[in-house]
Amino acid sequence: MKSVTEWTFEDKGDGTVEIHAKTEDSNSRDICRRLFFAFAAEGKAILSMTSKKANLEDVFIELTEGESGVERNGDREEQDIPAVADETGNAENSGSDSAESEGTDE
Repeated sequence: MKSVTEWTFEDKGDGTVEIHAKTEDSNSRDICRRLFFAFAAEGKAILSMTSKKANLEDVFIELTEGESGVERNGDREEQDIPAVADETGNAENSGSDSAESEGTDE
């Protein structure tokens, strides 16, 4: 089936196999119907079938699964902070978060 993006199979040991199919197709009834007829054409019985749509938590877990915790530049929006000159004409960063720090070398 073209619309199924991932299959998992688990042999239950009692002559049955539990199958999970993941799809990006939003029409779950159509997917269930096509699965039923595909199995029937092969002479295989489906004893139980359930359809589950992913909730926001499932989507978040799938998107963040396997990340190393390192934030990549492409994943966040960076903001330019305008420089403001002090009385002496020296430019200072007006933002509270700064990538540079002032200090003396020891």
